[in-house]
Amino acid sequence: MLQNAVNGNYDFELFAQKRQKKRQIFNINEKVVVLGYIGRLSEEKGIKYLIEACSMLDKLEVPLKLLIIGEGPQKKELKNLAKKKRIESKVVFAGFQNHIENWLPAIDVFVLPSLTEGTPMALLEAMACGIPVVASAVGGVPDVINSGKNGILVSPGKPEEIKDAIFTLYEDKSLRNNLSNASQETIKSKYNIKDWINKIEVEYMRIL
Repeated sequence: MLQNAVNGNYDFELFAQKRQKKRQIFNINEKVVVLGYIGRLSEEKGIKYLIEACSMLDKLEVPLKLLIIGEGPQKKELKNLAKKKRIESKVVFAGFQNHIENWLPAIDVFVLPSLTEGTPMALLEAMACGIPVVASAVGGVPDVINSGKNGILVSPGKPEEIKDAIFTLYEDKSLRNNLSNASQETIKSKYNIKDWINKIEVEYMRIL
């Protein structure tokens, strides 16, 4: 079975421009750590555990914003949870967005707290941008992420582990840089769109 693939091309100048533009929309300065989730807002995505982790990080006085991009049946529940945890001012529900590539640069750490997953495109796109990733060790995710090398894996449904992983990245700039570089290399070597197209062409030729 062919894996998902993404464009591995990376333009540092364009990335910086998009980052500045999106962060200005929400009045976010560079001292703030922006955590990002992209996907459906539903129970199996484990977003409530991410919000709980953010509450723990807030108590540790980590300057953060959680950017949630997507729609789904759990949206109201998640908003209520953020309010209950008294971090509603730190959680931004940006809704469904067509051009994710314009939003990814605003994110400092991409978090995928899913309880079940395949090989999500959002994960590959974040890694292609060199964004450090924290993700649940479910489905096809461990096939992509070598924990501690090109991302950090956590147990599903464990907000404490999500908090610890994010806090480690917040404190360790060297680790952030290493994961960023390694994640981009992973995409270039295993999940880039050119190789995927070549594999498709070979498969078609074999069938013909």
